[in-house]
Amino acid sequence: MTSQKTCLFYIAGDITRYSLVDYKFGGNTYKSFFSAHALWCALNPDKVVALLPDSLITTDCSDSVNVIKNAYKEMLREKAKQLQFSPSSFNDFLNKLEIEYIPNVGIANNSMVADCQGNLKTDDQGKYITKPNSTSRSPTFIYNTIYAIMNKYSKEFEEFVIDLTHGTNVLISALLTASAMFRARLYAAPIMGPPNGVVEIVELTDLVEAMKDSLKISLSIEKLDERHLVDYTLRLKSLNPTQFGNEKDLINRIKSTDLNKVSDFLWNLRNGFVVNALKSMNDLQQYLSMLKSDVSSLSKIYEEWYKYVGTAFQNNNQIILSNFYSTLNIEGTIDSLKGSDDIKTMLKILGKYIDVDYYDKALSLGRELPVAECLSNHGGGKFDDNDINYKNCSELVTTYITLNHSELLTYRNHLMHSGLSEDLKVEVKDRKVQQRVNINRKNIINYVKGELKNDIEIVRRIV
Repeated sequence: MTSQKTCLFYIAGDITRYSLVDYKFGGNTYKSFFSAHALWCALNPDKVVALLPDSLITTDCSDSVNVIKNAYKEMLREKAKQLQFSPSSFNDFLNKLEIEYIPNVGIANNSMVADCQGNLKTDDQGKYITKPNSTSRSPTFIYNTIYAIMNKYSKEFEEFVIDLTHGTNVLISALLTASAMFRARLYAAPIMGPPNGVVEIVELTDLVEAMKDSLKISLSIEKLDERHLVDYTLRLKSLNPTQFGNEKDLINRIKSTDLNKVSDFLWNLRNGFVVNALKSMNDLQQYLSMLKSDVSSLSKIYEEWYKYVGTAFQNNNQIILSNFYSTLNIEGTIDSLKGSDDIKTMLKILGKYIDVDYYDKALSLGRELPVAECLSNHGGGKFDDNDINYKNCSELVTTYITLNHSELLTYRNHLMHSGLSEDLKVEVKDRKVQQRVNINRKNIINYVKGELKNDIEIVRRIV
């Protein structure tokens, strides 16, 4: 089994004033004058890519991009020479270094000047010559450039290692955002030490994963689709409440967070089981009251973090506060669906189906909801052919809809039969299937988004 190929990305910067530093990582120490090389030593990736901002070096030569790339690599060599730093790992780093030219934004007063041989120009005192550099660009343009570069390398490498230590705030933000779109591990050395100092490299991957998980949870609730729901409760199982002192009871309840209640509610809605959804909605609403209180208490701890330095909270990676708050978004969904009675709640669910583009569920519920209204208005009954009230109501609604709102039944049949509807005149012959009546997607969308809810209101009033 071959090991996966990795590629290290970092933002190239002015290393001319850097000093040798001991970088601590994974229990080991790596000496270097910039963090990307230290990560190279620690993680042994297959390739390294420097994202070289156009504000760092400038030249008037015709082949400017290649000249600037060569000048940056020469800068690294010259700095290593000044520091008498020549381990084999550094030579290997340079040999496997690819340089990608990227745009920057803002004003830089220290862009170094390179001659056409790729050497940085110096004055009589041996100082690098610089000149002002000013650019105005959209951050989206920068993001797109970085993403395009990473996407190109993703064809060759299964995973990226990202060093976020150096770079302007815009470049760091663009690289961080682009990295979230790929399989990547992210690192930074947050404090630059003095000469012969010690700097710890920390991993930031969990932060990006937490963001992605929280967004998925919010999306699952917004779209009524439990398949996007991230079960973060699995990581909570490893919590040891006794380590959290006076907060052990709170942690014990947080550890027992039941995401299944949210998942069941969304599953019922996505699959059109609205009656089950009514029950799971009530169960979930009662549970959310307790969870909301516990999350509020948990949030207060992080707001007053200075009181918990040295406690188990400080180094805990299992609790991701945003996951809980994303989950509590379900409360807004419930509030928007809650009617004064079950039938009115189902009518609101119908509206939600329309909002989230669940056309088949909207049409199906729209077809049956007037029957439920009819039963309620005529003494009740069961959805059962043996129930005379149901039979009368069903016939009444079907007749009226067929005569006055036939699109409801037509489009419902199209969607509910997976395209194998009599209305579509599907022909099966010699193991080939062909549809004789075309489905007009635009007509279905326009009807569901525009007319369905009004039609259902009319039918409900009639029955």
